[in-house]
Amino acid sequence: MSEKVFLLGVGAQKCGTTWLHRYLQDHPSVYMSRVKEMHFFDEMFLPDMCGKLAHDYYVGWLSKLVTHVDRSRQVSPETISLGHDLFDRVAMKGSIEAYFDYFSARVGDAKVFGEMTPSYSLLSEEHFQAIKDRYPNTKPIFLMRDPVDRYWSAMRMGARDDGSASALSLVESNLENPQHLLRGRYDLTVQALDAVFGEDAYLAIFSEELYQQSSINRICKYLGIMEREADFQKRENASPENETLDVEARKRIFDAFSPVYRFFDSRGVILPAKWRQSMEQYG
Repeated sequence: MSEKVFLLGVGAQKCGTTWLHRYLQDHPSVYMSRVKEMHFFDEMFLPDMCGKLAHDYYVGWLSKLVTHVDRSRQVSPETISLGHDLFDRVAMKGSIEAYFDYFSARVGDAKVFGEMTPSYSLLSEEHFQAIKDRYPNTKPIFLMRDPVDRYWSAMRMGARDDGSASALSLVESNLENPQHLLRGRYDLTVQALDAVFGEDAYLAIFSEELYQQSSINRICKYLGIMEREADFQKRENASPENETLDVEARKRIFDAFSPVYRFFDSRGVILPAKWRQSMEQYG
């Protein structure tokens, strides 16, 4: 399987990874994991931050699937296939060989295989090096969104999932949470990817520019697959806009992620309009 391309979807959270995963999943030359977020490498390398969460997530999903089958007494081929995927994911238990065996058993004739887990943006240079050492033909894709907008979207998602919390209350409390801060520190992720893969050997795309055919063609060229028209009408996993973020809160979020804006600005990167707007208003 070494001749095939391993697509490592690095993240970031709330930047369009679900939509891109769906696009690639429908491509005839690509096998994307049925389980969009495998959470393997964050569980393996960041056990204190992500390990228990990943384990509980997949064990819980598999348990719910078994309960559903038991109660309904109906088992479809899709349910059996998903059950196998979840069982194999749970059984990996930190084995990188088992991780790649999972794909080897499923990839078939596809030229590219992979998955997208947004929390892989938390991985360090050492972690990315270990992945590349195990599978040299690894091609990372990293999606980035205006840090203020991304953080606010993540807080709305958190409030939606919690069912009782206010997104505005989460803005303040999670600015003290290292995981939430690191998810938006694209500068650290880019520097780690640069060190391991080289500046021109991985693909970083701004989320604000993802939903256009030229960007999709760029992704296809990078992966070595044929260009295929994308459907930009349906956006995946959008967070509800039930609250409004005031100017003061936006300024506090900007200040927390100001190193990201300075990093790309110092590199002379042409930033999307939304990023420039944040810098002009709060910088």
